[in-house]
Amino acid sequence: MIAEKLNSAINLAVEELEERIKCRLNGELPEYNVIVSPRELRQVTNVCVMHQKLLTNLISGIPLRGDSINPYRGLEVELALTEPRTFQIGQTFVLKDKILGIMTQMPQKIFDGFCLSGISTAPPLQLYGIDTQNRKAIALYVPPIIEYHSSRPALLDGIHRSYICKGTGAPINAVQIFNVSMPLPFSPLSWGDCSLSTEKPPKEQRYRGLRTELFRDLTYVGIDG
Repeated sequence: MIAEKLNSAINLAVEELEERIKCRLNGELPEYNVIVSPRELRQVTNVCVMHQKLLTNLISGIPLRGDSINPYRGLEVELALTEPRTFQIGQTFVLKDKILGIMTQMPQKIFDGFCLSGISTAPPLQLYGIDTQNRKAIALYVPPIIEYHSSRPALLDGIHRSYICKGTGAPINAVQIFNVSMPLPFSPLSWGDCSLSTEKPPKEQRYRGLRTELFRDLTYVGIDG
């Protein structure tokens, strides 16, 4: 999504993340001292629902790409079930392989064995487990992120999860950020402008009105959509 995955993988020390967001993450389990993306966990051994303060600090700590500006600093952050069909979007495509992966791998890796019902209602989570390098690691699962600039929600991250829920008629739990003054990094589109694709289109066709300097760098705070 437009909150671009700027790094090939997340590999962030817990202490460094805590310093960036000014919030403790993992005081009770110090042996889990690295943050990775959820796809890097080969085994999930424990799931913890994220505290509201941690979620708020994560969102507030997101900077613009290559900049120290935090567009969400001090803004209201809420979690609520939202109708994805109402979202404005920035991306012109969704990938079939990613849709299939979310529908098949995510339930097996994250939700099976835990009292969670799936991506539609999943809250923000801290996932504890073993990563592909056999380290004890934490991954952060954050629902789709939407910004409100006026009355309509604009989707910044989570287009594939939102696409799945829209197709089934289900709402989706979303992180809502209100009164954002920083302009969107794209010209808003409707779902009708988005196509299901087997591969990414050329870069110039992926977004409209793209302004890369306004990318929201989620990976800076360990979020990998």
